[in-house]
Order: sequence, then C-alpha cells, then structure tokens
Amino acid sequence: MSEYTAQDELQRFVVAKVMRLYHQKSNGVSAATAQLAQLRRGVGASPFQYPELLGIILEQEDDTEGIPEKYRGKGDQPSNAESAAYTALTLFALHQQSQNQPMHDAEVSFGNAVGKLVGDTTTSMKKRFDSLLTAQTENARQHYLRSLITLLRSEGIAFDYGRFAVDYMRLLNPATRQKVMYRWNRDFSYGLIPVRAAANKTTK
Repeated sequence: MSEYTAQDELQRFVVAKVMRLYHQKSNGVSAATAQLAQLRRGVGASPFQYPELLGIILEQEDDTEGIPEKYRGKGDQPSNAESAAYTALTLFALHQQSQNQPMHDAEVSFGNAVGKLVGDTTTSMKKRFDSLLTAQTENARQHYLRSLITLLRSEGIAFDYGRFAVDYMRLLNPATRQKVMYRWNRDFSYGLIPVRAAANKTTK
C-alpha cells in the first residue's frame, strides 16, 4: 500500500467512525451516546490513561479496513496514526456535544474552520492557533486543541475530521510537521478572507 493510499484509508476510517457515531446518536441509539461520552473523557489525555477507549477507536467500521496495516503500532507505544485517530475521535466527541448538525464537514479543513472562527469572533483567537502550531509538547498541543474545539463548537463551525486525522499523524512526525503547519496557516488565511470581506460589506 502506497503512502497516499494508506493516508486515504486512514481518512476514510475516521470519517466512517465519526459519521456512524453521529447518525446513531441522532437516531437515539444509546450505545453511541455512551461511546461519545466515553470519548469525551479522553480529550487531552494519553491513550494509556483510558485504554478502554481503544476498543471504540480501533474497531473497524463497515467498508473500511480500520487503521492501515503500515500505520499500526507494533510495540508498547501507539503509532502516530493510532494517536491521531485517538485525538480526532475524542475531539469530535467534544465538538459534537449538544450539536444537532454533524461537526464533520468534508468541505472545510481544520485551518479553514479556525479562520472562520477568528473572523466571526476576535483576532485574539489567532494567538491560540499560533500557540498550537508552535507547541513543543503533545500536552501543550492537546491543551490548545481542546480550547479551539470548544470555541468552534460554540459557533457551530464544523470541519473534516478525516483530513484532520491524517494531518495530525503527519504533525507528530518531525519530518512532515512543517508542511502541516504551513498548510494549516494557509488554510487559516483562506478561511479568514471571506469572513472579513463579508464584514467589510456590512459596514459600508
């Protein structure tokens, strides 16, 4: 399996899982509601702190092969892909809380979503995004992510969780981290532009 094929499979897997949770919860399936509550407990925590969540996160979904074989952990530590799936799914559970519409949107990247958030609220929010990009530890990244997701939830702004999982996997790799940071910054700027343009029209 090529690198891009594996990334696509990881993306499809995460999307299938978040949409299954969303649809089941919307249809009153109590098991999905319970799983989302469990996943929220794991926000910002190490996968080792809540090992019971791995059953929810790593279980295969229909029409997917789960975490691609080449990305699966082999030792005592989670692989970058497993950590990324854990981060994406726990954050989705937080993002989806008390929301009627799905907080997964395949048309909006994470950077775009934060750009919209800053345009809709205050430019001081940009500092939180910058702090996420420059964070030197996983604990710090998780702290800023939780803060941003809570704010995105309050504004009802969704983004693509499958793409986010792939990005986060690459962010955890020092060899590809700068590329992800560049693209998130670029997407942030493109997300901000239409919001500011609309604001300028209303003030004229």
